[in-house]
Parts: sequence; structure tokens; C-alpha cells
Amino acid sequence: MTTAAATIPTDLIDLDHAVHRLELKADGIAMAQVRAAERAGHLYEFRKDFFGPPGLATADPYRLLTEAIRAYLRLPEAAGLVVGGRTAARLHRLLPAMAPEHASYQRDDAIEFRTHAAQARGFSRAAAGCTLDARPRVTVRVDGIEVTSVARTLVDLLAGSRWRSPDDFVVVGDRALREDLVTVADLEDEIRQLPVTQQSRLRTALADLNPGARTAAESRSRLLLTSMGLPAPELHMDIVDTDGTVVASPPFVWPAYRVAGFCDEVDDYCDLYRRVEDRPPRSDPQVPECAARTSLDDRLTRLGYRVFRWSGGRIDRHPCDPCNLRRALQTPLGPPLEEQFCW
Repeated sequence: MTTAAATIPTDLIDLDHAVHRLELKADGIAMAQVRAAERAGHLYEFRKDFFGPPGLATADPYRLLTEAIRAYLRLPEAAGLVVGGRTAARLHRLLPAMAPEHASYQRDDAIEFRTHAAQARGFSRAAAGCTLDARPRVTVRVDGIEVTSVARTLVDLLAGSRWRSPDDFVVVGDRALREDLVTVADLEDEIRQLPVTQQSRLRTALADLNPGARTAAESRSRLLLTSMGLPAPELHMDIVDTDGTVVASPPFVWPAYRVAGFCDEVDDYCDLYRRVEDRPPRSDPQVPECAARTSLDDRLTRLGYRVFRWSGGRIDRHPCDPCNLRRALQTPLGPPLEEQFCW
């Protein structure tokens, strides 16, 4: 049957929810009929092998993900399965529902399930995969979908080396702790249920978490500063004026050295360490943010602090000595880094 000659079933015209290709096949609907309905504007294909009403074309990535999961859970082989792995991290909003364009290898990846049935077997499909989990079932409901807990999701991803860099785990873990999505005790309980051979590495990674970092840039900066051998900073410590008022709470403070550090997500006009020709004058009235930060830097300087501002790009370009911070902290140059810091 060709697409041009196929008749469009009423079920496809009136479809109001997402379905998987296997569900359509079980209902006796041929792929040519599906393509004919899609060509006529009655269906919209999203992810891989999932179809839904045309309205899904304008849906956000999170809704597309949940629609695909619900569609797959209606299949007989998915009975009793639990969402886990990277898919669970996306449902918990620990990761984006869809990776950025530059990380194309993560886009439309298969939905990850877990099964706890003793006689069950794992499977791998283009649209979904399932892994047997012998641990006790620890799940929560997210938008009506049964998902592994936040603690188990984080530990599973770290144990399976599902991060591009170990720093990615710290960034997500810092945010999970900061937003009270999980506790260190929860993570430790999950680590104890893994094989002994994995526990040491996971506990080392767990020790790197610090909820004091308020942004991903601060988490990555903290890790880099540690790898450079610099003294451990105080995170967001209040710096008070002589009259007792709080002047600022910089992300990184070394009170013994009278040094304060600010980390920005991206380069901006207020990066005082960019080339002069690449930024406007510090007093440019067209950039109020720059004037405000300059005023703050001047107040901190009058209190005897040396102020450093850097961005992710700055640290990435100069991983050994961002903004002469090493010199200010009186730390000698250590051994060269094995690889450039991945921001």
C-alpha cells in the first residue's frame, strides 16, 4: 500500500493523545495510512516512532517527553516499568527536557525504564530501553508518571558514567541540595545499595558537592579553583562596612587574604579583565549594570579587598591563572592541568 493510495482511518483523524508506532500496528493501522494522515495534517510525528495530534507541534520539550512516556507505558511490554536514568533526571528537571542543539548526541535519546520484576528481562529499542534493577523499589510520582527518586536518579547517572564530565554531576548535585530536592543522607543510602567496587568512587564525588554554590558557573568555578590548589573560599560570606551594613556577599571570599571573587555565567560589559578595546568605558552611562558593579568594587576596595571578576569563557581560556587570582592568594604555580577546564 502506498501513501497516496492509503485511506486515513477515523481513529487517526480524531486522535487526541500521543501513541507509539507499535500501538498503531496492534490496531491494524498500516504505516502508509499513518504517513497519509501526517501528510494531510491530522498527525504530528515527534521524537522517534511517536505520533500525536497536530497541536503537539507547538508543545514544549517537557510536554513532548511526558507524552512520549505515557504513550510507551500503554504498550503491553511496558506494564509495571518505572522511568529511570537520564529520562528520570529530565522529569525531575535536573536536566533539560531536551539537550541544547550543540549537544546533538543527547537529543531524542531513548526513554530509559527500570523493571523490578524478578522474572523480567531488559530490552533495548530505538524509542526506549529497559534495565533490570534488583534494588528495592524507590519511586515518586511526577506528573502522574512513576519515576525513580531524585537520589537514586543522581546516583544511577554517576554510577553509569552518564555525564560528559564529572563536573556535570557536581553542578546538578549542588542544585539538588540547594533546592532541597535531596539530602546527602539520601544519596549515601543509595550509594550503599550499589556494589562495593563502585562505592568508593561515588563517595569521592559526593564529597565534592556544596549547596553554597548558587549557579552552575559558581559550581564549576569552585571545582576549578580547587584543582588549581588554591585555598578553599567561603561561599557568599557577608562583607560588612564599618557601620555594620552588608556591602556584598560575593560568591567567593578569602577573608584571610582580603580577596573577593565574582563569577559570571558569560562575558559581559562588566568583565574588567577583558581587553580595553572590547568593552565600553567603566563610566559608560549606557551600561547601568557596569556602573553599579564598579561602585560595588570601589566600596570593597576601600574596605581593603581585592576584587576579581571572571566568566566561564575567561577561565576556559586561562585555566592556570584566571585574573591573577593565584598571585593574590599567594599560591605558587602547581603542576599543569591534564586537560583544559570544560565549561
